[in-house]
Amino acid sequence: MLKSKGTDLLAGRALVGNMHPFMAAELGSRFQLSKVLKTGLIPVVYFAESPPEALHAYASLHLKEEVQAEGLVRNIGNFARFLEAASFSHGCLLNVTNMAGDCDVERRTVQGYVAILQDLLLAYTVPVFTKRAKRHMVRRPKFYLFDAGVFRTLRPSGPLDRPEETEGAALEGSWPSICEPG
Repeated sequence: MLKSKGTDLLAGRALVGNMHPFMAAELGSRFQLSKVLKTGLIPVVYFAESPPEALHAYASLHLKEEVQAEGLVRNIGNFARFLEAASFSHGCLLNVTNMAGDCDVERRTVQGYVAILQDLLLAYTVPVFTKRAKRHMVRRPKFYLFDAGVFRTLRPSGPLDRPEETEGAALEGSWPSICEPG
């Protein structure tokens, strides 16, 4: 048996893999757009007996506790408020200043939280088109959570919410997964 002298021998044997949500083509005849817009395409959630319970467990365990356990954030309460604010920004132009105000933390902290979500592949941004144009250009990227089910789980709903608002954002955020490549 080899003994390590301060060297991590696991690094040479470990493989890193990313588990992304399903693509519509992977599900074939089992694909249901209405289900996707409500529960998303995370494999363990899509085939769960109770997708809402699986989504709540995913959001509380993975997004909050796992992030804290990894030491990525110091204040889990601030991060939880940020996740709620981020859910309202899903499908919108990323305005870090407004998000910071919504969750009562510094702008730099929110920038760090957004970077954490992107590093963990839990969110992504669509960059601004930078080719030359004759009109005024938008300067901020659009922000998306990686899955419609996670978006719906994190976003609180109230009596004044219109279903079209959340349906539209869920569809827009799911578009890369439900379209055929090419």
